Amino acid sequence: MHPSSSRIAQHAALDLFVLGFPQQANILLDTIYEHGLDTTFSRYAGRMRVTTEKQLQGAWSASDSFPTWAHKPDVALAEIISATGLPRHMATKAEERTLSKEDVNDAHERLNANPDAIYQPPGETMTLGAVIQVALLAGEERLATSLIENDMKDLYQYLLDSWDDPDISGDEAREWIQRRQGLEHCPGVWDILASAKLGDMFDLRAADVDAYVKEGCALFKQRSIEGPARPYLSKSIAELVQMIENNIFTRRKDDGEDDITSVLKPGASEAQIAALEARLSLPLADDDCDDYGVALLNGKLPDDYQEFLRASNGIGKDTFFGADDVDQTGCWILDNGYNLFPFRYKDYHQHDEDDELDLIRLTVYPEFIIGTGEIYGTVRFIPPTWTRPFVEKFEKAYAEADESKKRLYERAALDMYGGIEQLRATEWLCVEYRPSNFQHRIWGGLKPFLEEYVQRGVDDREERQRRERRDAKIEQEGENKKTKKESGHPDGASDDTESLLTA
Repeated sequence: MHPSSSRIAQHAALDLFVLGFPQQANILLDTIYEHGLDTTFSRYAGRMRVTTEKQLQGAWSASDSFPTWAHKPDVALAEIISATGLPRHMATKAEERTLSKEDVNDAHERLNANPDAIYQPPGETMTLGAVIQVALLAGEERLATSLIENDMKDLYQYLLDSWDDPDISGDEAREWIQRRQGLEHCPGVWDILASAKLGDMFDLRAADVDAYVKEGCALFKQRSIEGPARPYLSKSIAELVQMIENNIFTRRKDDGEDDITSVLKPGASEAQIAALEARLSLPLADDDCDDYGVALLNGKLPDDYQEFLRASNGIGKDTFFGADDVDQTGCWILDNGYNLFPFRYKDYHQHDEDDELDLIRLTVYPEFIIGTGEIYGTVRFIPPTWTRPFVEKFEKAYAEADESKKRLYERAALDMYGGIEQLRATEWLCVEYRPSNFQHRIWGGLKPFLEEYVQRGVDDREERQRRERRDAKIEQEGENKKTKKESGHPDGASDDTESLLTA
């Protein structure tokens, strides 16, 4: 999705600021701003919300490189002491400006003591940024500089060491450093970083950084024009069905199941498909539904779903139903209130935009369920007779929108439907609904949903394999230490820092 790719680019820009390349960082930020940057997004860090915007403002201020489009922080707000990453007793002293050297020692003992804790309570574990904040407030500037030159450098050394490690994903590496870094906990960290030039410690050359940023900008422009990558776009429905079985087969094998049989069923006959079409063309036995109880007013299933049934008349017990088990829903489900753009609307805001995408909702329609999608809820179809009014609502909202708001609609349509024209041409909507939290995802047809469904399985399989390799590696290292200790080898009792990092 566009907001996610924007956030990834923002984190890359923050890394460039940390390493001492503000000019290149701003080139990257200018590019993503051109295509709809939102620097006000937030994430949870422990119990606190963290915004990228605040961190970028600190980096811009320290390097005197504010872009023309960026908001400068309020001077009064900038003078407020940040205590979000500190234990309560230290936070009180910070606000009173009474932190001492003893507090610095106390904070240093908590430095990333348990960084992977779910809520990261500051009383138990403190990020590097939080410890630097205590050092600065206590007047220990030399220690603060030392922490950046050593501990901050070590965090990026870990990223460098894990770059080509197949057992560590990019997302895992990013999560690892964010939980330990804590840039949001120390506004003053940027002034020290600006003079520290950590990039020189890694022998980073400006030409290489320029090439990295150039490639990133080109990729972001391509993504903003073409939409999210679809690695399985060229696959046929039959090939996607086979990939779904492969993913399920691998997962069950990994779970230790002995009796692993095919989850695919023989393809449906033309007579079975015709019988399903006939059944969905009849009104439900519900006097209150009137014509809304008929799912197929035109009597025809979408081509991609017919192709799906011919490839396999159902998958698993109820992952995807066979033609005889497809469930037509009636009036009781008419209030799901599907939204054409079901994601958070503010995710599509540009830096200074206050508009929101309109709630384009569909509340009166029949639908039919083609499966559960395993743990993901239910997979449903909304036919063209009721999809078209949905699209017409969008056309009206788009026509009445100003130019700024039109861009929001265009970015959202590109992410979820492939573009404005593809949305306008949508006939069938495929909806994945999760009753447990009343949330849904929506696609302009079955095939794009199946592509993402396959990707989930591939991602899950790769994650399982990484976890298994890591567990095996840790177990082997433990056995090696045990063997060395029993043999009296001096390394048997030593700490293996690299192993701890990997773990």
